[in-house]
Amino acid sequence: RTGFCPENSEVEKIERLKECSCYAQNEGLLKTDMHGYNIVSKGIEMVADTKELVRGSCWNYIDKVYKNAGYDLKDRKTIYKGRKGSLINDISLLQPGDWIYHINHSFHGVEHSAIFMCWKDKERKIGITLSHVGQNKLRTGQFGSFDLKSVYNIIRANK
Repeated sequence: RTGFCPENSEVEKIERLKECSCYAQNEGLLKTDMHGYNIVSKGIEMVADTKELVRGSCWNYIDKVYKNAGYDLKDRKTIYKGRKGSLINDISLLQPGDWIYHINHSFHGVEHSAIFMCWKDKERKIGITLSHVGQNKLRTGQFGSFDLKSVYNIIRANK
């Protein structure tokens, strides 16, 4: 596959994916490569099928998804790096499966790691991501809607 938009079988597993604009408004596939698609698929599997629990931070969870999908540290490349709290100018850089660092405007403005899945509202920079509550809690990942105007780092699988 050269792109991603949730399929019906994925939406049945993760209802939140119905909010992806490519699915809801039938806007077509979002550009990604097979590595991005592998990460998205592994994330969906870990939440919906295996319900894999991880104790630790949001970073620990995303690292686990990447490792489970076969992408160790050496298989990752930073494709964008900005200052914490800065606004990302070119959101077209974001692709499904990207590991993003952003400011969580809905929870005390803290730094947060997540996997970008799709746009809910690209114009307003609202995206659907997979992440973890962190705070050393033993939990599975969760899909949510986040304001992504403050993405300051993008890491992509690169094998």
